[in-house]
Amino acid sequence: MIRPLAILLLGLASCHQFEKRSQSPKSDVVDSAIPAMTPSVDKRYGFDEIYNQYMSQDLVSYMENTHPTWSVPNQNRWYPQLFNKYKTNISLVNYVRGDFDGNGKTDAALIVDKGNNLLAAVAFLRGDSSFKTVELTDFNPEGDKIDFLLTLYKPGRYPITDPDLAPSDKKQVDLHYSSIGIGMFKELYEGGNDVYYWYRNQLRSCVIEK
Repeated sequence: MIRPLAILLLGLASCHQFEKRSQSPKSDVVDSAIPAMTPSVDKRYGFDEIYNQYMSQDLVSYMENTHPTWSVPNQNRWYPQLFNKYKTNISLVNYVRGDFDGNGKTDAALIVDKGNNLLAAVAFLRGDSSFKTVELTDFNPEGDKIDFLLTLYKPGRYPITDPDLAPSDKKQVDLHYSSIGIGMFKELYEGGNDVYYWYRNQLRSCVIEK
């Protein structure tokens, strides 16, 4: 004969086991949901707010889809005085835009971080439905601050400072379209800019005085 106290204890034990079984699946669901949420939070492209004011959304989407391991350096990677000095309504120290290939569409050039402390100046040429990536040159910053910037050259005739790098050994170059200048801040260094311009259906470079 089972005493009432024994019945009560058996009942409590059964309830405790049911409670443990009902809680364990809930914990499994929560744990399995956490990894699924992580990719949407961990985005490689974390633009400073200022880039959203300059770069078009279709360019941002193209970069995210085509070059997901690249990033854009934060503006604090540059000296604040120089970053602000070279900022205009349409350009930043590491971002310029213009029609570089003469097809009537607005292209863009940008300094990006490819990882492992390797920076690159890259042109994004706009086509009918998307962009084409043209990597212009790589460089490594020597310290915490980036000393390089991009400048936009308007169409015109410019003197070439290094005849060895000129097409056909000319001392001048005619830029028929907007062109991309890559160099170091003139406040910090002397020398010319490596200018990429459209020549014979490609972007090629020469050195032009700042």
